[in-house]
Amino acid sequence: MYAGPWVFARKPQETGEREDKSLPPVTLIHDNAAAQALGFKGGFVGGLTLLSLASGAIDASFGHMWYEGGTLSVRHRAPVYEGDVRVMWEERPSESREARRIGYHLENRDGEESTHGWATLPKPGEKPVPPWERHPVKHKSVDDDILPEMVVGQSRAPFEAIVKMKDFVPRLDAIKDYNWWYRYASPWGPPILTPHEVCYMLYQGRPQLRTNILRSSRLRTSMDAGTDLVMYSPLFVDHIYTMKARLVDKWQTARTVFFVTEYTYSDEKGKNIAMMRAYSAHLIRDLAPLERR
Repeated sequence: MYAGPWVFARKPQETGEREDKSLPPVTLIHDNAAAQALGFKGGFVGGLTLLSLASGAIDASFGHMWYEGGTLSVRHRAPVYEGDVRVMWEERPSESREARRIGYHLENRDGEESTHGWATLPKPGEKPVPPWERHPVKHKSVDDDILPEMVVGQSRAPFEAIVKMKDFVPRLDAIKDYNWWYRYASPWGPPILTPHEVCYMLYQGRPQLRTNILRSSRLRTSMDAGTDLVMYSPLFVDHIYTMKARLVDKWQTARTVFFVTEYTYSDEKGKNIAMMRAYSAHLIRDLAPLERR
């Protein structure tokens, strides 16, 4: 088992401190008051922040090869509060068409684990297999669909996304990532984007779908449940990419609605260079708060 350095995991700003105050506080699980009203100790650290802290294991294990066919999968099954965390990883047995595989998770100072995931490299000459195609899951839903307007298969118009260096560097500094590939130069020439920055680009396409589920009166808060990513080639800082989004899955439990949105990334020549699936969980509004955790 390998261990990365301790890094302070910071949650986003409270709603009242943000420039964009359009979202009501009850929808933001990162706010202390909103999270405590639901029975949690406080606001959560964001899922993509946790992915940024975990993805150091990928660079350490695979180097530049991961950006030309690597995949990753991560799930957030427990809340993570502000504090020190580090990434832990180990080699795992490879599956069909894989050259190597690692498993990783985050650990806090008390030894509590969170943000579990894995990453792979394909065998030479093999195409990467997207995580969602490896072990497909058929979800069971309750009969009463609380959001029938969210139709699987619906999509939105393509949008352009770009990560600018002036915005990228502060986020790298916050997680103490000083790799030159992301700041100055990479094996492909210009600086490239980290895995979590590739995923972060989805927020440049608001609203993500025709129906804005964050505004629904039937839901009380939304949370990042996980991410799957497959890289066909690296993405570069200060480059414009075209993204397409479509809803590919939805299901519902007694207290939570889940959505899976698929994003495809293409370059200026129209070449598909990455695919990502974002998993979100939304608590149903009329439920009683959870017991305090």
